[in-house]
Amino acid sequence: MKKFIALYGKTTLFIALLFLSIEQQVFAAEISEVDYLEKITTWIKAAAKVGILLISVVAFVWVSWIILAKFNEARKNGEVADVILVIIVGAGVLVMLSLLLSTANTFIV
Repeated sequence: MKKFIALYGKTTLFIALLFLSIEQQVFAAEISEVDYLEKITTWIKAAAKVGILLISVVAFVWVSWIILAKFNEARKNGEVADVILVIIVGAGVLVMLSLLLSTANTFIV
């Protein structure tokens, strides 16, 4: 201790002891590991729900884009049957996707 005081001075010793006491108070006030795990699992569940929503939105935009492209193509060629078929298949894909994602959402909760 005398070497430390001689080498660094009393002010440095005081600051080091002050930081040590503050650090002990901060660690004493921290929450336990169980609370950290609960927070992490809550964040993961929220991120999974946002991911499910993102997948749904992307699928809806993708199917809508395909339908609009087919409609534009049918306007030029006069083939309306292709547009109707794409609408029916796209609606089926969206229904199946929403069913699967809602099932996944119930497992997350």
